[in-house]
Amino acid sequence: MSDGIRLKIFLQPKASRDQIVGIHNEELKITITAPPIEGQANAHLLNS
Repeated sequence: MSDGIRLKIFLQPKASRDQIVGIHNEELKITITAPPIEGQANAHLLNS
């Protein structure tokens, strides 16, 4: 048995605000304000 948890995330960049929206097609939907340019959206998610 391994430690930790694995989540499937549906990330929507360039949204009006950062928030956890809920479940979207068996994935956790998260909206963020960062644009999907050169990894900015991924970095924003990890640093939030």
